[in-house]
Amino acid sequence: MIDTAELIARLEHCADKVDRDLAQTLMREAAAALAAQASALEESVKLQSHYAGLLNQYDGGRRLQFKNAGEWIERLKVVHG
Repeated sequence: MIDTAELIARLEHCADKVDRDLAQTLMREAAAALAAQASALEESVKLQSHYAGLLNQYDGGRRLQFKNAGEWIERLKVVHG
């Protein structure tokens, strides 16, 4: 499956070779899809952090909690190098 950002880049690169209206429509759709994914990730991180907090209270664990998706992504960079 093609990455949304890659799709936008490809469309911008070849916009002069395709129908501009079509290219703009596809770019708007790609941007909307990317925004929906970002929103879903934010909600997922909120839920994960909430449950991590609940479990930490329950068993005294040390599960990480994140303020937002950006903080979670930064942690992934550290973990996966």
